[in-house]
Amino acid sequence: MGLASSTSNSSINITIGRSKRSVTQNTVANATGKKLRIFYHQEEIKLEDVLTTDSVTTKKIFKPKEEIHFIELLPNQHIGIPSLEEGFASIFVADLQDSEVYIETICLNFKIPHGACGIVTANNEIKFRKPDGGIWIDEDGQDHSPK
Repeated sequence: MGLASSTSNSSINITIGRSKRSVTQNTVANATGKKLRIFYHQEEIKLEDVLTTDSVTTKKIFKPKEEIHFIELLPNQHIGIPSLEEGFASIFVADLQDSEVYIETICLNFKIPHGACGIVTANNEIKFRKPDGGIWIDEDGQDHSPK
């Protein structure tokens, strides 16, 4: 399967065999200054579906169920997530040195509209991106570009 993506719009082309189709994607930008773990699924996500406690260190660690997708997003980066329908995202801060270690919750089960693009701000808020405003500009016109 081949993937080609573009940050100037919110669609990607997916080629499977000889057929090619355009699929909407959700773009997420990380302006928090922290490493994020973003879990996404068609249905709501329960904490116990993505977190467990390490029996040796007693730290909370990420251990998602197989059917729940996730991405890691480094500080000041952005990424597109293919989205065929609406779904839910749960966003957590991960340890910069050990991405398996949970630090804090930003949101649990944020409803993602089909094709929406968002920014996780420095204040851990989730803002929708302004259409045609660039990756870092929210719908209110505020620029969250990395400084």
